Amino acid sequence: MMAAINSILICAGRVTIRGNGMKTTRIVIAGGGFAGLYAAMHFDKRLARRADVEVTLISRENFILFTPMLHEVAAGDLYPGDIVNPLRRILRHVKFVEADVQAQLI
Repeated sequence: MMAAINSILICAGRVTIRGNGMKTTRIVIAGGGFAGLYAAMHFDKRLARRADVEVTLISRENFILFTPMLHEVAAGDLYPGDIVNPLRRILRHVKFVEADVQAQLI
């Protein structure tokens, strides 16, 4: 049985990049829903331009669907394209990976 979980997982770690010896902090955000997107937007504005920080967002879809406006589409007041935005256009300095993240219980 599969259950849908709307949550966000942010992992951060410090690794040393060989070559220049500079330490880099890598932040990985699993989940591209509202929480994951807003966390990525926060890091995009605050940290992602720094050379010592690498931010990556992993999401199943490469877009965000603004679900509170779905009733407007159903009523014919908006087009479906009006409530869908590509994540890569929103996040300029955050790396994006389109993948499905699954947890495995040990």
